[in-house]
Amino acid sequence: EPVTNFEYRMVDELGAVRWFCINGQPVFGEHGEFKGYRGTGTDITSRKLAEQRIHHVAQHDVLTGLPNRSLLQDRLSQAIAYADRSKYPVWVMLVDLDRFKFVNDSMGHKAGDVLLMTVAARLRSALREHDTVARLSGDEFVVIVSATEEQALTPMIVERLMESVAQPVMLGTKEFTVSCSIGVSVYPSG
Repeated sequence: EPVTNFEYRMVDELGAVRWFCINGQPVFGEHGEFKGYRGTGTDITSRKLAEQRIHHVAQHDVLTGLPNRSLLQDRLSQAIAYADRSKYPVWVMLVDLDRFKFVNDSMGHKAGDVLLMTVAARLRSALREHDTVARLSGDEFVVIVSATEEQALTPMIVERLMESVAQPVMLGTKEFTVSCSIGVSVYPSG
């Protein structure tokens, strides 16, 4: 069969991923036996990398690198579907930083950005790899955690998140301590 715009990836001899697009026509011998293909191939690695960057930017917060609202909705749908299938609960937590406006007003937006990036990294490291931390807006984050057969959801999770945020942060020459408020919603409720 002819091949049109067939894209595939391979790893080159240096271990780098390369993408190619090929077009080809089958070639047959004088007795009708298949000999191979004749066509063209194009290295489309730069295009694929650009597409991946665009996809990442469309679904992640530029400042923190966390999932944005768009990806959060997808992750929440997946978590609800998992809870329905497994019968294990899912917690959705809204994490709001206390005194963030004070940091922004007294130290400037650059310091506020550093604080947001630090908090995002701390929240991420306080959870399991498959849990979701997303930036909702400003100083609000959403956390989605699912119970599993191996791990139930306990108040210790909320405490761990609050403790991770409450660690002092150096902003310029000043040390700031920020706390957070966390609201928890459970699905299914009951």
